[in-house]
Amino acid sequence: MQYNNQKRSPFIGLQIYLKGTGKQPPKYEFQSASKIMFVDTYDKKKYNPYQFAEWLKQPHVVAKIKSGAELRIGSVDLENESPSKYDQSNLQRKIAFFFIDKRPTQEVDGMKPVNQSMPQQPQYKAVVQDDMDDQLPPF
Repeated sequence: MQYNNQKRSPFIGLQIYLKGTGKQPPKYEFQSASKIMFVDTYDKKKYNPYQFAEWLKQPHVVAKIKSGAELRIGSVDLENESPSKYDQSNLQRKIAFFFIDKRPTQEVDGMKPVNQSMPQQPQYKAVVQDDMDDQLPPF
């Protein structure tokens, strides 16, 4: 497959770590520090949430967008290996905005993609109620 042989582009994302509160739902299980700062995974520059639009204008992010990559958001729960004595829990959550490269469409074992192999359905005209009423004489 050609896709596996292609060089992978660097991971570009904006991430933040949330500390565990030790509380159970419906209360917040994780929360940020008093000053929220996202970290760019590419150049390690820090951004506050109000600077998200500024991050989208960075050259490496613009290049990723122009290449057709999709912006997504994800999270993962991690176990903090060295919690401080003030932490309420040893869990933390990592939240990230990240890009997924657009995969090229390709044939699998000589088969066509679905949109090329399925016949196109004909377009039907909408039926209007007046067209169905026959002009019958009264009884």
